[in-house]
Amino acid sequence: MIKVPAEKAKQTAEAFIHRNIIEECADAIPGFRHGELMVSHEGDGQLCVMCNWTDKAAYEQWVASPIRDKQNVDALGFLTEKGYEATDMHTLMFDSLHTVAQK
Repeated sequence: MIKVPAEKAKQTAEAFIHRNIIEECADAIPGFRHGELMVSHEGDGQLCVMCNWTDKAAYEQWVASPIRDKQNVDALGFLTEKGYEATDMHTLMFDSLHTVAQK
């Protein structure tokens, strides 16, 4: 989750896309399934980066990856450069309980 001033949400999302954050996840860890970058419809500056992994071990491999460390440095650098606080970016982990896919 990333919180930025509402008027900067689109610019922040574009910087994230330009940096290829999700693509690097996919290339770095075999257990990567898919990822999305979402912007809140509420106009409140909330961005959500959601990645899905085959299992917890794949996610932990990602957490320990030097590529992720570099991404965090770049993302925090972008945020602080724009005057945002580092506390405006945080990671949440969820266990999947139920999935429905279109047939």
